[in-house]
Order: sequence, then structure tokens, then C-alpha cells
Amino acid sequence: VVWLGLRYLYPLFLPFLLGLILALAAEPLVKFLHGNLHLGRGAAVFASVSVILGAFAAVLALAGAFLVRRAAGMAAQAAEGLTSVRDWAVTLAGHAPGRLAEPLTRSVRELFTTGGGLLDRSADAALGLARQLPGSLVTLGTAVLSAYLICARLPALRSWLERSALWQRWRGTLTRLARNGRCWLKAQVKLSAVTFVIVLAGFCLLRIRRSLILAALTAVVDAVPLLGTGTVLLPWALFSAAEGRPVLALGLLGIYVTALVTRSALEPKLVGRQLGLDPLAALIA
Repeated sequence: VVWLGLRYLYPLFLPFLLGLILALAAEPLVKFLHGNLHLGRGAAVFASVSVILGAFAAVLALAGAFLVRRAAGMAAQAAEGLTSVRDWAVTLAGHAPGRLAEPLTRSVRELFTTGGGLLDRSADAALGLARQLPGSLVTLGTAVLSAYLICARLPALRSWLERSALWQRWRGTLTRLARNGRCWLKAQVKLSAVTFVIVLAGFCLLRIRRSLILAALTAVVDAVPLLGTGTVLLPWALFSAAEGRPVLALGLLGIYVTALVTRSALEPKLVGRQLGLDPLAALIA
């Protein structure tokens, strides 16, 4: 039932879910305008949702412009670094004993000459995204319209939900889930702050330019499940070693190990304290 719901119902309800999130984000401002400035509910809803949408659009535009500029510079650096890694790997394979040198060198060269396939796949992915653009615009437009309508009816919807038998049955469970979710998020923010401080201190010791921005980006990547600081620091260390900068490579590896050990040691304690669990139970979980 869950799989069928996610497979067939989720795309239909996604615009309204986005609209609900926008409406909930705008509700504090609606209450302020309606209660303090005595605006009508409709005018307060229109102004509040428009402000939230404008703020989201501004943040996305600034982030997109920054990422595009950084990606252009990083692409050039990555190309140079990849060339250095290829030359280093070819040289290393050439020093292999006996008859292993020639097949190893050939394998390394073939490995680094398959980039065309990667570019083709990237182009196909870009075309696929372009084909989905009309549907995405319809979803976005429906989400914006539903945000206005849901926000205007939010008090009535909340009153109906509180009177329903389903809410009375699940109220305690949902309240505890919401509280635990906030506590877990608070623990993750603290862990990300610790990672940010460690990475920033390491970058400053290594005298890396734009340390503050790079440390913040590394902390954000570290907060994403299944990624971690190694997603940024390990390839950077490999490129630095291939370019003949062993001090920088060792420093980046040291930052990675320090951040990894510190986070692994603090996570059970912080998460357990926020959720009211024993640290051993949090570690096992």
C-alpha cells in the first residue's frame, strides 16, 4: 500500500504538499498582519505568501548564481587535477614489475579515456530534465495557487482536523514524533556546527583561500545522509597529492580524520541527550 501510494498518489498530491509547506511557513506572518496590523485575512494571506515566495525565489537565485560561478572555476580546476592524476597513475603503472607494466599502463589510459561516455550520459540527463520542465512548471503553479488557498482556509482546516476522530486517535503519537523530529534536527545542527568549526580551523591553518565559504559548504555536504566530509576532502586530497602538494594533501586528510572521529564520538551523546535515549541505544540505532 505504501509503495502504491508513493508510486501513483505522491505525484498527484505533491503540489498540494508543497502548497501546505508554503502556507505553514507564511502562517506566522499572517497572524502578525491580521492580529497586529488589523489587515483582513485575505489581504494578510496574499501579502504573507507573496513575501515567502519572493524570499524563496531570491535565495534560490542567489544560491544558483553562486553555484554556477563556483562550478565554472571548479570544473577547470577539476580538469587540471584529473590530468595530473592520470599522469601520476600512468607513471606509477609504468614502474610495475616485469610484464605487468604494459597491461597496467594500457588499463589506466583506457580508464581515463572513457570520459566521452560520461559526457554523453550528462547530455542525456540534461535533455531528460528539459522534457520534464513543462510538467514541473504545472506542478509549481499548482503548488503556488494551493498555498494561497490553503493558507486562507488554514484555521478552518485546523479546527476540522482537531475535531476528527483520526486526529484524536493519533494526536499523542504525532505530537511525540514532531517533538522528537525537532530534537533530532537540533542535534544534527550542533554536529554540523562542530564539523564547521573543525574544518574552518584546518583550512585556516592550511591557509586556504575562501576558508569560510568552503568550510560552510563542506559542513552542508556533511549534513547530507550517506555523504559526509570525505565527499569533499578525499578527492581534494587526491588531486593535491597528484599535483605535487603533499603538505596540503596530508592536511586535508588530517581534517577529514579529525572531523570523522569527532562526529562519530559526539553523535550518540548528542542525539541520545536530545531524544532522551541512552547513548548506547542511540549508537546501536
